[in-house]
Amino acid sequence: MELKKKKKKLSSHSYRYRALPSHPSHEEHRAICKQYSEEIWKAKQAHLHEFLKYAVGHDIWVANQYISGPGSDRGKSRILTLLLGQTDSPPGPGSNPKVVTNEEKSCTFIQTMFPCKPAHRLITDHPCYPSWLPMQDSIMEAQVWRHLSKLSPHKAMGTNEIPNVSLKETTDVILPYLQLCCRYSE
Repeated sequence: MELKKKKKKLSSHSYRYRALPSHPSHEEHRAICKQYSEEIWKAKQAHLHEFLKYAVGHDIWVANQYISGPGSDRGKSRILTLLLGQTDSPPGPGSNPKVVTNEEKSCTFIQTMFPCKPAHRLITDHPCYPSWLPMQDSIMEAQVWRHLSKLSPHKAMGTNEIPNVSLKETTDVILPYLQLCCRYSE
């Protein structure tokens, strides 16, 4: 705890002089951080030796898992057993098969996330679209112009990926086309 307090104090002192890279507080901070890390490592080693010294029964198997398990980010290193099938199906043999091995789990995830292409095309070669409905001039040129004039020129682009500045600068040219686009998107 004393080292931790000292480290925090030197950290704030070093931060205060962050604009001066040659200030001695930075070296003191690095030294105390190194010392603190070494003390933490020693404490962990001492705790592990203490644990192993007095391990009995189930603790021996836990210790075996610690030393024989692969290194990880301390998260779950395995995926739990998967149950396939529908939860509302009646219980019975084969109604909820279990996926246990890593190979089976991998294949199950691949089949679920990346299904096969359909055998036949869903879109016909000559689709029949309905004709456009006749529309009145419900959106006027003045409305489109008013909206374009309110745009902030240097804001982020929208989903159409057209910069606002280019819309504002070319309003005279694109106004009739935008009015048509607005008319058909209603």
